Amino acid sequence: MPKPSGSRFLLYIDSSGQTSLENMTHQFRVDTDRAVQFISIDGRAITDTVLDGIFTREKDAENNAVKLSFVICDAVRCNGQDITKMNVFQHIAFVKVINRYVSFLT
Repeated sequence: MPKPSGSRFLLYIDSSGQTSLENMTHQFRVDTDRAVQFISIDGRAITDTVLDGIFTREKDAENNAVKLSFVICDAVRCNGQDITKMNVFQHIAFVKVINRYVSFLT
């Protein structure tokens, strides 16, 4: 997968699962009933989370967009765990793990 490019967003998921996005100029709420749901590898909903990342679209052989992904560049909080208290090596390892296991359901 090539390195993602585009606008960076902070993605907020509150304790009820309500999602909002913010970039340098806009903040908006995501209607999770109709848009996306974030799940962990074990199928649990992700809540109380702040992630920094870039939206990308994967394409099929005919160049049609088939999947929307949020590539996580950094994390501040995940499922209530404050990641900023980790040392740099733990922080990088944690972000790599959640980048593999967080996915969209569309």
